[in-house]
Amino acid sequence: MPFPAESAWPVAPTETPAPVRGSFNEPRGPIHQGVDVEALDEAPVYSIAAGIVSGLRPWKVRVKTKSTTLAYWHIAPAASLAVGDAVERGELLGFVRGNYDHVHVTEQVPACGIVDPRRPGGPLHDPLNTEPPRIGALSAYRVRHAFAQPPLGLAGRDFDDAAEPLALDALDGVADLRAEIDVMPVRRLARSVQLPGAPAAIRAWLAAPDAPERAVGPVFSWSGARLIESRRVWRLWAPGTYRSSLCYFDTRGPAEPCGFRLVFHVGGPGGFDTNGIPAGSYQYCVEAVSINDVRALRCTPVTIAG
Repeated sequence: MPFPAESAWPVAPTETPAPVRGSFNEPRGPIHQGVDVEALDEAPVYSIAAGIVSGLRPWKVRVKTKSTTLAYWHIAPAASLAVGDAVERGELLGFVRGNYDHVHVTEQVPACGIVDPRRPGGPLHDPLNTEPPRIGALSAYRVRHAFAQPPLGLAGRDFDDAAEPLALDALDGVADLRAEIDVMPVRRLARSVQLPGAPAAIRAWLAAPDAPERAVGPVFSWSGARLIESRRVWRLWAPGTYRSSLCYFDTRGPAEPCGFRLVFHVGGPGGFDTNGIPAGSYQYCVEAVSINDVRALRCTPVTIAG
């Protein structure tokens, strides 16, 4: 799904990638539908690619290109701009609104829906970000009912769903396997705390103890190339997931916290069913992929109880 033409970044210098302070498919309300590009308040915002202005609001400009639509949020449109205007790559669209310090970009492709503009070949691809995902320790809980739906803001940081822990060396029944996964950009914010973002894809599987590449049973896989469906988000994200960007907004004062944690149900949307798997020693492997196709793998010894 390459972008159809040469593109520019929406803030100066437009030929140089800018730091990103909010990633695609991360926790918001509930899901972030684009990418937040760092910019000073009142900074000019430029068109990423040539197209036709297809929508104008006091806080938003939408431009339709040959095969995609780009929406620029948190900007005051330029006074001369009107719906139906043709704009060139790098042409002024407006200015960042006060106390936002970023421009949000959403990309929508007719055949695919809302997609990540940072992908290779996408309009906001940054080749510098070759960092691997970070995969946290595996944990297990007993599945007795539907997965919990915790708050995603600061209140979700210490949310406790009272799930019953399971020992990794004595798994039985249906286990809710969880792992924290994120990606920290190499290109960091210049003026704010840099938070990590979401991975682009995850695979997880039970494997033989001496052969991590050999799956035993079903493989859980998730692709973040498209926007997560809101109704499915709690079958993917586990309790402990939250994002707080309060420190980004100066009206709240410097003491307000920023934080990010993204915990996935890596056993699958209904949990990992150990029934029918022979008792014995195995390893559970979790692989994550960044938007630049950099991979990380973490395998943890587990035992299926007899």
